[in-house]
Amino acid sequence: MVTDRMDKREKITKALEGRSVCREGSLSFSCLEIALTLRAGESVEGCFVIMGEDGISLMGAVLSSDVRMHCLLPHFTGNPVEIPYRFDSRGLDEGDLIRGEFKVISSQGEYTLPW
Repeated sequence: MVTDRMDKREKITKALEGRSVCREGSLSFSCLEIALTLRAGESVEGCFVIMGEDGISLMGAVLSSDVRMHCLLPHFTGNPVEIPYRFDSRGLDEGDLIRGEFKVISSQGEYTLPW
């Protein structure tokens, strides 16, 4: 029987490099999607929570697909973990619709959270 002795940092490094990572469990999120309504030139902050299986500590990174959505905690450890973000609408016009996603690369696999 082969055991996975790779530490969590090594797993995240491998995932960020596009190499395969063995999952120990699964993640769930406090929301299925983030929806925001702002006026042109405004910014807003919020957060979402990442939860893993009981007793399993999480480690990972969160990336955004658009520079207007800033992840304020790009690396995380713990369980559960609150991930704060800020969306900045400067440069957008009234009525513009922006879609994107957070990519969560963790010791429990890769996930996306649309916004």
